[in-house]
Amino acid sequence: MIKIFIFIFSLLSLLSLQASSREEKKKLEEEIFSLMKLQNFNEASRKLESFIEKYPYEKKMVLNFARTLLRKKLEEPKQEEDPFLREQKFKQIQDNYKLASQIFEKTLKEWIELDPNEKNLGVWIFEWGLAEHLLGKKDRALQIYLLATKYPNYPKETYYNIAILKEELRLSKEATRYFKLYQEKINQ
Repeated sequence: MIKIFIFIFSLLSLLSLQASSREEKKKLEEEIFSLMKLQNFNEASRKLESFIEKYPYEKKMVLNFARTLLRKKLEEPKQEEDPFLREQKFKQIQDNYKLASQIFEKTLKEWIELDPNEKNLGVWIFEWGLAEHLLGKKDRALQIYLLATKYPNYPKETYYNIAILKEELRLSKEATRYFKLYQEKINQ
C-alpha cells in the first residue's frame, strides 16, 4: 500500500514539474517571438541561445536563432576607424553569417530528410541561401536559392536573388528568365 502511495505521489510530482516546464517554455517562446516582431534581434538572439541550450530538439527555434544571427545589429566598420578595429568588426559580422549558415545547413538537411513536406521549408532554405549570399559565396547561394524553389512557400524574392546572381555570373539570358519569374510572382 505504501509503495503504491509513493508511486502515485512521485508520478503526480513528475507531471506537475512537466506542466510548469511547458508553461515556462511557452512563455519564453512568446517573449522571443515578440522580440523578433519588434525587430530586436540582438535580445531575441540571446534569449534563443539560452532556449536552445534547454530545448535543443526544437528545430524551428534553432532556425529562428540562425535567422536572428543574420539580422543582428552589429557595429559596422567605419573608414576612419583604426584598421585593426575595423577588421575585428568585419570579422564579427562574417562570423555571424558563417554560424547562421552552418546552423541552417545542419538543421535543414535533417529536416528535409525527416519531413520534406514541411510547409515553411522554402522560407528556411531561402534564409540559408541569404547567409551564403552575405558571405559572398555566389555559386553556393545560387544552388541553395534554386533548392528553395522546390519547396513550398519560398519567398518571391528568391527569384530576384537568383536573377541578380545569374547577372553577376554573366548569365544574362538566365537572369532575364528569373527576373520575369519574379515579376510574375509579385503580380499574383
